[in-house]
Parts: sequence; structure tokens; C-alpha cells
Amino acid sequence: MIKKLFSKYRLAIWGISIYDAKGPFHITNKRDKKNPVLTYKDVTDCDAQFIADPFMIKYEDLWYMFFEIYDEARQTGVIGMATSADGYDWKYDKVVLEEDFHLSYPYVFEYNGKIYMMPETGQSNYIKIYEAENFPYGWKCIKNIIEGEFLDSSLFSYDDKLWILTNKLSENKRSLSLFYSHNLMDGWIEHPQSPLIENDQRSMRPAGRVVVDDNKIIRYSQDGIDYYGKLIRAYEITKLTTTEYEEKELGIIGENSNIEDSWNKDGMHTIDMHKLKDKEWIAVVDGHYFKDVNVVYQKLKYAFLGKFGKHKGRL
Repeated sequence: MIKKLFSKYRLAIWGISIYDAKGPFHITNKRDKKNPVLTYKDVTDCDAQFIADPFMIKYEDLWYMFFEIYDEARQTGVIGMATSADGYDWKYDKVVLEEDFHLSYPYVFEYNGKIYMMPETGQSNYIKIYEAENFPYGWKCIKNIIEGEFLDSSLFSYDDKLWILTNKLSENKRSLSLFYSHNLMDGWIEHPQSPLIENDQRSMRPAGRVVVDDNKIIRYSQDGIDYYGKLIRAYEITKLTTTEYEEKELGIIGENSNIEDSWNKDGMHTIDMHKLKDKEWIAVVDGHYFKDVNVVYQKLKYAFLGKFGKHKGRL
């Protein structure tokens, strides 16, 4: 009994930073600006344990960042939003999307002049498309496009078609699946080589926006062999048609991020790259460190926040 009272476990505390880059495979963490740019301490409207899975989009000269907030009171993920004029200094706004199921990985993108979001909604058993009634607010699900339990779905355009790389869960197995369509809202077909990868913890779970630049396609993958959220690997897709798929590994992204005592010393698992001009990119990444927490204390904290937390009546 005494042992249980003092038992501890490792809790990952995630935050978000901005890096400069010379290309989709060459980020640097040597910046004069403050990092991380956002942490759970910036969240004011719910009881955030951490923030992660950042995605950015520029709209009318303002940068918008969407990310997962893990709400301790509800013990589930909701989607928060922050803004920046220059992409480096960020101000938290508020929670902009929550559901009865877990949300994360808010993959925001523009398509045919409109802005959409495809967050992780695996617990709903669908890949869903959301549109903002009043961007960046009022997000509503407008279509379930693919049925099944999928994680970290990542959409991109190539060869006049739309493609989705996603981590599929089925019968306690995981795999990297690939779908394509000529239309965002319907007509999605699974690629004949899908699943592309099965049961490989280093390469089968997407880790951020797929980059298409100079006719090259770069995808990012979470490497979780040692533990969840250890690092990110990059792969170049060298052949992509409706019947063929080939890729080659490029290596590890941000390999020198694990600096002792830093905010991201224990790893990262999401990256979103944006090209500003030739050979000049900006990247938003998440990262984490582990801290030991008392099991009993944490359970009592969850119970207290569930009853008295900030989440009640938030939206």
C-alpha cells in the first residue's frame, strides 16, 4: 500500500517551437528567438497538461497555428489556436474545436480557395473534413470521407490528384495506408499497394505535413521504436501513381534537438514546413521532456479538475 502511494510514472510535457530551415530536410535550432514559443502555460481557457501537433497556415498576412491541447479536466484532446504577425512571436487565442471524442493533429490546409481542417478523429471511426464558418472560428464537420480508425492523416496534392497518407488501426495492428481521389469530399480509393508499411514503429505513422516542392515529395514519419515521440524521420517518395509507390529514407530530422535539460531533450513527433522563398523555409515543431509524477496525486488532480476545471461552458 505504501509503495503504491509513492509510485511514479514518466509524463511527457510537450511544447511548440519555430525553427528556420534551408529546405524540407534541413532545419536548424540555432535561433536567437525564444524557444519554445508556446507551452501549456500559455493556455488560459482549459486545464492544459501539454500542447503538441502544431500546424500553421497564412491567411490575409497573419499566421494561424492550430494544435492539440490535452485537457486534463476531460482527459482528452481539443484543438487550440494561436496567431502571429511574423511567424516567430505567437499569442495564444483560445480553444476553437472540441468534440465528444479525442482530437489532435489539426491538419489545416487550403483547397479550391477555401480553408479546411482534417484533424485526427480516429475515435469517431472516420476521417473527417471540417470547415470554419467564420475563419478561424466556428469549425464544423462537413463530411466523413473515409471510414475506419485512422491516426495522423496527412493530405497533399500531386499529379492533379489528392492523396492521404494515414496510420490505420485494425485488429491490434498498425500500418501506413494510402488513399487517392480527384475530389476532396468523395471518391476516395485505397491504393493497390496499401498498406505500404506494416508493424514498423520507425516509419508507418505520419509526423506532419507532406511537402511537395520542385516535383519532390517529402513525407515525415514518427520513430517510436524506443518510446513514443522519440524522433522524426524523413522519406522522399520517388514514385507515386495510382498503381505504384516507391520511397527512400533521407534520415532524421532535428537530430541534435536532444540537448540535455532543454525543453525538447526527450524528442519530437510533428513538423510542419512552409516555404517562404527560395531556400528559405519556416518550420513549426513540437518537442517534449519527461518528468516524474506521483500516480496517486495525478489521479486526484484529474478528479478535481473533472469537477471544478475550466472546461465547463468553454464554447
